[in-house]
Amino acid sequence: MSASTFIFGATASATYAYAAFTSSDARFREGQVVPYAPRVVLREDMYLHGEVTKLGASSSSG
Repeated sequence: MSASTFIFGATASATYAYAAFTSSDARFREGQVVPYAPRVVLREDMYLHGEVTKLGASSSSG
């Protein structure tokens, strides 16, 4: 039985945004921060790639 080789990878990112109203209405004032826009968004993606299964002479990877 042979050992399987797996490849691991990861990426990360961060985004900062400042969203404010540029005019006023009945609910919000000019310059007030938009309540539904996040200030910071963090994201991390990871993956693992290698042989998933072997069926006869064929193999499946993912």
